[in-house]
Amino acid sequence: MNNVFAVTTISDEIIIAGQQSIKKVSGIVVDVTGKPIVGATIKIEGSTIGTISGADGKFTLNAPDESVLVISFIGYITQKIKTGSADSYDITLLEDSFLVDEVVVVGYGVQKKATLTGSIAALNGEEIIKSKNENI
Repeated sequence: MNNVFAVTTISDEIIIAGQQSIKKVSGIVVDVTGKPIVGATIKIEGSTIGTISGADGKFTLNAPDESVLVISFIGYITQKIKTGSADSYDITLLEDSFLVDEVVVVGYGVQKKATLTGSIAALNGEEIIKSKNENI
């Protein structure tokens, strides 16, 4: 564990305001099926300290004692976890199904369904199978 001091400088005088312990926190971020989530953001609430999960869903960061980890990823519900005595956390993110229903993917970007203008065509898998396209 490292110690961090909040230091304030007034003229040439240094005032030590407090001491806070820092510890290494690690873990893995997965979805409900247990598949690792690559690129999930893990941030300490109220600070600029953060990291992202790697190709295996694992992460490591230095966090102050009793801090709150905020874990987020697009399409998943953001979770907050208060760090305690544990050094390792297994985090399962749940899909945000509401988000999926409210977004329309277009050829040049993404728009919300409510703000979409223009003609829309829907094509399901059965129609694609029935089509007489010999060469896709």
